Amino acid sequence: MNEYTRRTICTLLSMLVVVASLALVIYGQQTVGYANLAMMLLGVAGILLMLYLYNRSFTHLTPEERGVVPRTEEPSARKEESGSK
Repeated sequence: MNEYTRRTICTLLSMLVVVASLALVIYGQQTVGYANLAMMLLGVAGILLMLYLYNRSFTHLTPEERGVVPRTEEPSARKEESGSK
């Protein structure tokens, strides 16, 4: 299995898990009871798991690779501007 096929399958499975988790939360919210509460908690756990797995792939990147622009001005210049107002 090549890399493109593997990534496509992983993406489709991830989307399926998110949709199923959302369905559990929405269906469990419709009525009151412990079983429905358990369904909603399982759905929220699935959503949180998918968010964790998505964000984990970006933890090894440097700030420049993530698109974070470092500040160019010094903090003392900002204090002077705010003090003059």
